[in-house]
Amino acid sequence: MVSPITTIAIILLYFDLRVRKEGLDLDQLAQQTSPGPAPA
Repeated sequence: MVSPITTIAIILLYFDLRVRKEGLDLDQLAQQTSPGPAPA
């Protein structure tokens, strides 16, 4: 059985490798997906 700590470590490693390979910037991604200011 896989412990929850091992599962979390694998997920973090996956995202770390993906960010390094694809050059993803989480701040930039968050700005793209967040809604802009509400129209007046």
